[in-house]
Amino acid sequence: MSPVAGLPSFASEPAGDAALLEVWNRIEPPGGGTMTQRKKWSELTTGQRIAGMFGAVLQITLLAAALWDIWHRPADEIKGDRRLWTAVSFVNFVGPIAYFLFGRKRCC
Repeated sequence: MSPVAGLPSFASEPAGDAALLEVWNRIEPPGGGTMTQRKKWSELTTGQRIAGMFGAVLQITLLAAALWDIWHRPADEIKGDRRLWTAVSFVNFVGPIAYFLFGRKRCC
């Protein structure tokens, strides 16, 4: 056994999947509970609700702006295929930002 009570010693004895699972199940995340436990909307604090709504509004705004720009900008001012940038823009936050940084040709 290991110096820590109840934990297998990985240095002296081979640990199988069962031993690793046992150790993993004993780990508690900060604040208690389990790692897969989800909070309901009603259990979130006001700050968490505001942050979640802000993130959602920001994501939708970025997506809408990127899609509008992709389909209203002349094709010769877009680097690459318009359909590709449309698909990329649906990747959370990264897609629209990537389009605005790398997908548009600079004008002057």
